[in-house]
Amino acid sequence: MTDDPVLTALIAETAADPDRLGLLLHGSRAAGTARPDSDHDVICVLTEPAYAARVAAGTRLERRELAGGTVDVLYQSLGRIAELAAEPDWYTATYFPFCRVVLDRTGTLADRLADLREAAGRAAGERLMHHYEWYCTAFVRSLKCWRRGDALGARLNAAESAIPLVRVLYAAQGRWAPYHDHLSRLLPELEAGLGWPPGSVSGALARLVTDPEPAFQQELQRRVAALLAERGQHYPWAEEPARVQEWDFTA
Repeated sequence: MTDDPVLTALIAETAADPDRLGLLLHGSRAAGTARPDSDHDVICVLTEPAYAARVAAGTRLERRELAGGTVDVLYQSLGRIAELAAEPDWYTATYFPFCRVVLDRTGTLADRLADLREAAGRAAGERLMHHYEWYCTAFVRSLKCWRRGDALGARLNAAESAIPLVRVLYAAQGRWAPYHDHLSRLLPELEAGLGWPPGSVSGALARLVTDPEPAFQQELQRRVAALLAERGQHYPWAEEPARVQEWDFTA
């Protein structure tokens, strides 16, 4: 049972409706970072006919007011969750790491979430070099901007490189990257898995978006390249990053 009146009402509503098979909680309420006025983000799992009816009616998303708070509901089906496992995309991180089952009338929802996480991890590994190419491209552009005195361009490209960097580091461990608003809590675990010092990834990301001086970026790119090489991953267009690594910005 839960002492959350909103969840209590949603659980009772789901249990009483034969078209509703389960309920998942995600977002800040699941992550434990909610404020008192935070919404409840839930996924209501429907039977296939009920889900098809909502798709046809354009009502897969619903915002509701209940006693105790606002609820954002996404309606899905078991089949749709299986499709998400087969084709991970930007929405995949909704389903982990904090998404949890609060009601399951099928006895299969936890396994479906595990399947989705596993499939997303495989997809992350397959896309690792794509993300690394994006990271290297932004890194090279940033240093080129620094070299010609374009501080704005340099800073914007460095900030852009932070996003693929996160994806590279998670993919290097066979994991799908979480949403950015969960990173503060999750980066210590990532750093430990990489064998990097505590605070090294969070500090690097903070510098990329605030103080991305070129020597720091060069050192970071070398470290990421070495990490991938240790894992047998070699960038086919490494000449360009290697070329800008030779530039001296100390003068």
